[in-house]
Amino acid sequence: MYGELLGAAIDNLADQGRIVLCGAVATGYERDLPTAGIRNCMQLGLRRARMEGFVFFDYLDRFPETLAHLSGMFGRGELAISETIAEGLEAAPDVDTA
Repeated sequence: MYGELLGAAIDNLADQGRIVLCGAVATGYERDLPTAGIRNCMQLGLRRARMEGFVFFDYLDRFPETLAHLSGMFGRGELAISETIAEGLEAAPDVDTA
């Protein structure tokens, strides 16, 4: 699915569009994913588009500003936090580690 979604995004990318890569570390949990490359990367060149990654470490200097902004949103009810709390290891999800 990972490659299919990226391929569809590239196929539908606007001229001079961009794809921002963030959070790809999560794909490491998907052990069954194919390791094939991007099938239609030439579209990036033809559309004069770009695909660029970013890491939050690049913006550590803006952390206080971001925290203040998000805290304000949370206080105004514009941002909701969703969490699930389970007590004890017996309540942990059953995960196949093979």
